[in-house]
Amino acid sequence: LVFIETVGNPTLRIPPIDDIIKICGQEGCTVVVDNTFATPVIYRPVEAGADMVVESMTKYIGGHNDVLGGLLCSNHIKLKESIWEWRKLTGTIIQPLDAYLVARGLKTLHLRVKYSSKAAMEIAKWLADRPEVVKVHYPGLPDHPDHSIASRLFDGLYGGVVSFEIKGGAVAAKKFLNALKTIVPAPSLGGTESIATYPYESSHRNLSEEEKRKLEITPGLIRLSVGLENVEDLIADMENALKTSQG
Repeated sequence: LVFIETVGNPTLRIPPIDDIIKICGQEGCTVVVDNTFATPVIYRPVEAGADMVVESMTKYIGGHNDVLGGLLCSNHIKLKESIWEWRKLTGTIIQPLDAYLVARGLKTLHLRVKYSSKAAMEIAKWLADRPEVVKVHYPGLPDHPDHSIASRLFDGLYGGVVSFEIKGGAVAAKKFLNALKTIVPAPSLGGTESIATYPYESSHRNLSEEEKRKLEITPGLIRLSVGLENVEDLIADMENALKTSQG
């Protein structure tokens, strides 16, 4: 079994998914792809030959930060039948209200993903020119190490998440988060609201310092999930917070 992410969290590295799927097919391996960050709007791993695809419906698919859920899909009949049987036995069945909320989110998924992706590109370019920012992680930028892979695989969009490192480490990062007014400091992504997360002490807090260093998860790293607000409002909020972070 080979398990990969379309877009890695939080530095947004992108593996050569099509090549991995091809090699695994030759070796008889089952490939599972977590496609949460890309969503089916940007990339569809099953069409590329993945055996199974996992999506967090809590994130972009639900899209409103008000539902918990996940999905697993496959083109393989026997695989789907075994998963369906396991689901019946374990009782992992979504509640009616949650199912309704997910169905509601699907209606606007393509609109939300396209808007947040275009807004994220604009914000990433703006951040790249800021003196307070050490590095920007966004696959839509030409200097991202996996830009060529993203350009080959994705449908002209690079996702609604941008990560960036602020000068001054943990102290500056926390000043930045505390100074935000429009953007919400919280550990999630993919909703209508823009959310800023501090991976060093949240999602990746249990990693060793050496592991964090290798993954470029520094004390100054911020992960931004771009929502549906006006881009100018988000930039103004971040500009004020960046200036505050260096004070």
